[in-house]
Amino acid sequence: MTRAKTQAAAAVTQVNELPVHEYYDYMAKQVEREDGLINARITWMLTFEGFLFASLALIGGKSTIPILNHVLPALGIIISLLCYSSVEGALSAIKTLKTGWEEKERSLGIAGVYPRAFGKARPHLFAVIHTRLLPLVVASAWGLIWWASIRP
Repeated sequence: MTRAKTQAAAAVTQVNELPVHEYYDYMAKQVEREDGLINARITWMLTFEGFLFASLALIGGKSTIPILNHVLPALGIIISLLCYSSVEGALSAIKTLKTGWEEKERSLGIAGVYPRAFGKARPHLFAVIHTRLLPLVVASAWGLIWWASIRP
């Protein structure tokens, strides 16, 4: 093999100074990391919200500190919206990673050589809908509780 062909082959198998298989592994690990962060954030939110709901149930709307009837729902809404925002950030990072890998595949002419590290688009969309909706549903529940507590 000539030197030019060797250099061309090396260029095709290198991506950002990494061999393609290492770049693929890196991208897959990053997606797995972001997915783990989403899981941790949702779990954290549900745990915290459970404590808030339990606190509200314990005081039963008859707190000796009436402000708690407003603070607990407000805190629940804020936590839910913060969780939603952080989940959106992680999903955006996953989308960026996926797009970057697909562009590399096309530019190097290796599309289909490696298995999809990101799943198929349609099933992923349905899984993501639940992840996005859960914090919004919890925030809505807190909003209804808050609204009911201030209604005459």
